[in-house]
Amino acid sequence: MNSSPAFISYAHEPESRAVARALATRLRRDGVPVWLDEWELQPGEEWQSKVKAVLEESKTILAIVSKSSLEPEWLQSELKDALAQNKVVIPVLNEKVGFSDIPECLKDRQAVAPLDDDYAYQQLLKALGGADPAPDDGDDIDSLSFLQRLLKYAANAA
Repeated sequence: MNSSPAFISYAHEPESRAVARALATRLRRDGVPVWLDEWELQPGEEWQSKVKAVLEESKTILAIVSKSSLEPEWLQSELKDALAQNKVVIPVLNEKVGFSDIPECLKDRQAVAPLDDDYAYQQLLKALGGADPAPDDGDDIDSLSFLQRLLKYAANAA
């Protein structure tokens, strides 16, 4: 796996935050180093310089796509900086958004919906330096249980 952390970029609204937490938790459980601001920043810490430093270190940015993905100016700045530095930027979709919701600056990037499809999650792991995904047999109980936990978590966060 890649040793630099995958930076998770998201709008700080409940739905995106829940998706970011769930994805970061699953990736960490699978041995992928991730950087999620609420896990890494301490209260009172100057966050802008810390985020900038981690963005420079990270080779991959996971951009959580939501209906409000590009409303915050700082989020637009994160993505533009990452693209200008030729970082791998992967749009991450959830079940509430589709490919048409991908921000214009990311439309030329292959998106993934790893939260409702275990094969897509395996593809994301591969993109982050893991093994090739196994062929999908169409009946993955772990995927279903993960989605159920994610939906419960998102409902509680809202």
